[in-house]
Amino acid sequence: MSECTLGHAGELRSHGIAISSLWPVLAARGVSDADRCAVEPGTREPSPDLFVD
Repeated sequence: MSECTLGHAGELRSHGIAISSLWPVLAARGVSDADRCAVEPGTREPSPDLFVD
Protein backbone atom coordinates (compact mmCIF):
# COMPACT_ATOMS: atom_id res chain seq x y z
CA MET A 1 0.00 0.00 0.00
CA SER A 2 2.80 2.44 0.84
CA GLU A 3 4.47 2.06 -2.53
CA CYS A 4 1.16 2.63 -4.34
CA THR A 5 0.49 5.71 -2.22
CA LEU A 6 3.92 7.16 -2.89
CA GLY A 7 3.63 6.46 -6.60
CA HIS A 8 0.21 8.06 -6.90
CA ALA A 9 1.29 11.04 -4.78
CA GLY A 10 4.29 11.67 -7.01
CA GLU A 11 2.31 11.24 -10.21
CA LEU A 12 -0.56 13.52 -9.20
CA ARG A 13 1.36 16.20 -7.24
CA SER A 14 1.67 18.50 -10.27
CA HIS A 15 -2.13 18.42 -10.64
CA GLY A 16 -2.67 19.60 -7.07
CA ILE A 17 -4.05 16.23 -5.94
CA ALA A 18 -2.90 14.77 -2.62
CA ILE A 19 -2.96 11.05 -1.81
CA SER A 20 -3.25 9.48 1.64
CA SER A 21 -3.45 5.89 2.85
CA LEU A 22 -3.96 6.62 6.55
CA TRP A 23 -7.57 5.46 6.82
CA PRO A 24 -6.86 1.77 7.46
CA VAL A 25 -4.29 2.75 10.11
CA LEU A 26 -6.63 5.20 11.79
CA ALA A 27 -9.54 2.76 11.79
CA ALA A 28 -7.36 0.12 13.40
CA ARG A 29 -6.64 2.59 16.22
CA GLY A 30 -10.31 3.37 16.80
CA VAL A 31 -10.43 6.71 14.97
CA SER A 32 -13.67 6.75 13.02
CA ASP A 33 -14.65 10.43 12.89
CA ALA A 34 -13.22 11.82 9.67
CA ASP A 35 -15.52 14.84 9.65
CA ARG A 36 -12.64 17.33 9.68
CA CYS A 37 -11.33 15.78 6.47
CA ALA A 38 -14.69 15.57 4.69
CA VAL A 39 -15.49 17.69 1.65
CA GLU A 40 -18.98 18.12 3.15
CA PRO A 41 -18.77 17.93 6.96
CA GLY A 42 -21.49 15.74 8.41
CA THR A 43 -21.46 13.32 5.48
CA ARG A 44 -21.31 9.77 6.81
CA GLU A 45 -21.38 7.85 3.55
CA PRO A 46 -18.17 7.69 1.52
CA SER A 47 -18.15 9.22 -1.92
CA PRO A 48 -18.67 6.70 -4.72
CA ASP A 49 -15.67 5.63 -6.74
CA LEU A 50 -15.32 7.52 -10.00
CA PHE A 51 -13.96 5.74 -13.03
CA VAL A 52 -13.29 7.82 -16.15
CA ASP A 53 -12.91 6.02 -19.42
